[in-house]
Amino acid sequence: MIRFHCTCKHLFETDDNMAGGLVQCPKCGRLNDIPTLSDLQFIAEDGTYKVGIDVIDEEAEGRRLAELERAFARTRVDEYGAEIDLRPTMEDIRNAGSDEIPLELKDEIRPGAPKYDPVTGELIRSMDIRTPTAAEAAVPAMPVATRTLKYASADADVITSGFQIFPRMFALTNLFVMLVIFFVHVFLQVLSLAPTLLAVVMLPVIGVIVLLLIAHYANTIDETGPEARDELPRPLRNVNWYDDMWAPFINVMLAFFVAYGPGLCCMLLDVPLQIRLSLLVTLSIVGTLAFPAILLTSTTSGTVLNLRPDRVWGVVTQCGVAYLFMLAGWILAFGVYMLSIVGAEIALLTLPRRIGGAPMAWYEMLFHWALQYPLLLVGIYAMHAYAWYLGLQYRKHHADFPWVLQRYTGRRGAGAAMAAPRQGFAVMTKVDEAARTRQQKGAMSAVPRVQPKAVQVLPEPPQTGK
Repeated sequence: MIRFHCTCKHLFETDDNMAGGLVQCPKCGRLNDIPTLSDLQFIAEDGTYKVGIDVIDEEAEGRRLAELERAFARTRVDEYGAEIDLRPTMEDIRNAGSDEIPLELKDEIRPGAPKYDPVTGELIRSMDIRTPTAAEAAVPAMPVATRTLKYASADADVITSGFQIFPRMFALTNLFVMLVIFFVHVFLQVLSLAPTLLAVVMLPVIGVIVLLLIAHYANTIDETGPEARDELPRPLRNVNWYDDMWAPFINVMLAFFVAYGPGLCCMLLDVPLQIRLSLLVTLSIVGTLAFPAILLTSTTSGTVLNLRPDRVWGVVTQCGVAYLFMLAGWILAFGVYMLSIVGAEIALLTLPRRIGGAPMAWYEMLFHWALQYPLLLVGIYAMHAYAWYLGLQYRKHHADFPWVLQRYTGRRGAGAAMAAPRQGFAVMTKVDEAARTRQQKGAMSAVPRVQPKAVQVLPEPPQTGK
């Protein structure tokens, strides 16, 4: 049986199964919650709930209120006018549980203040580190195997001279790259032997393969130059269409157009053939002399703005004597490469005639496959070595090249070339400050000044004596 009172002092008596329900008081008409058996002890006789409040010590509360008023009051004097001293007393220190420092330890180095974790608030305690014993120190450390294949690793030997490129080309990874390029050339020659109708269908495939070959040599310059890796890049590198295929191909073709395009455009002029040929030869020689600098600029500078003639000439002057090797390497490597491609194509075209047993002249022996295909390997080797050498020259001199859009350059001159861009409010120089002062003075002079009215001072009335 559950018995409880309403707020109007009416007594209810309900069964235990009615706990938690509602009942209406027949006296005042108020709805009352029927308490559970566990809530009966908290209901008073007047129908209200008892709140579990302990007995309040009025004297302790008075002292606590006085301490709070003394500590957090805005004034620094108490009600008697005396200055409030907020320093802890010895009784406060003893109540806080701190230990007193003995007199015999007064000159010792005291530990610093305790440190707490800023997130959890946990006390950070010091940890003792065990030092190894003599027996443990005598035990040799576990041997760790060194890296055998150094592929694009930081511990690879750094190349500092162009002569180190030639033996490094015979590394296993570099030989694999050059062999892949060689078989690509052989595949291209096989496609060129297709019948006429099939050759027309395969022409887009041949164009894409030529594009990838040209992009590969541009990637070699980029990998050994800006990327500072002392090995040949993988064919197709990361297989990204724009960064690894299309953009490198465009950079190389742009260098060819800038170097040899003017000479070829002269052939379209309406002038005698002798003049057109002389212009073609002259401009082609000039383009060949400038081509290494143009190729290095187009593949590594990142913008066509650096192909301006004075900036290309700055690349030549900064490379110095090394540019003579760049020029000689371009003439020899590209010449051997193109001659080997043409010779290997002729050797493949005349192969059925040799198999048939037809007699060959002495000059036809120059286009024998046993001679042209090794020459093609030499040409591929020379072109990779030359691209590697261009990348090495970039690593040596790129900080001195007169290129734009390479670093942040401040407006205050060369002294702020490497400074970070300023953020926030602009700093006003002395010139701007003087101009602003003159502007303010002009604005003030244009505003008519208001003259204050004259104030009439009346004489004081005579004082009459009493």
